Amino acid sequence: MASKIFEESLNSVSNYSEIFVKKSFSVIEYICYLLEQKNMTAKDLAVKLNISEAEVSQILSPGYDMTFKIIAKIEDALEECIIIIPQPKENNISPKQKEKQMQV
Repeated sequence: MASKIFEESLNSVSNYSEIFVKKSFSVIEYICYLLEQKNMTAKDLAVKLNISEAEVSQILSPGYDMTFKIIAKIEDALEECIIIIPQPKENNISPKQKEKQMQV
């Protein structure tokens, strides 16, 4: 019975929620990896961010809705890029996108 309820709950999770959780975990894991590589603790990061250690702990918790602003602050504090946005190749740009670029 419990496994059926679990399975139904799992199936009711929206696709974007699943994507959010996976990406959130990836970002948190990478930040923790960078801290480890730099021999830094959460307390060290808190000092660099000028926030409390508890706030860093909250930020690095699964499910925390990290903003681009906090990610940028962490990137600055760690002097590392956390998120890389792929740039479209010129050949992969749609005609509409090319037209918009020409108007700018």
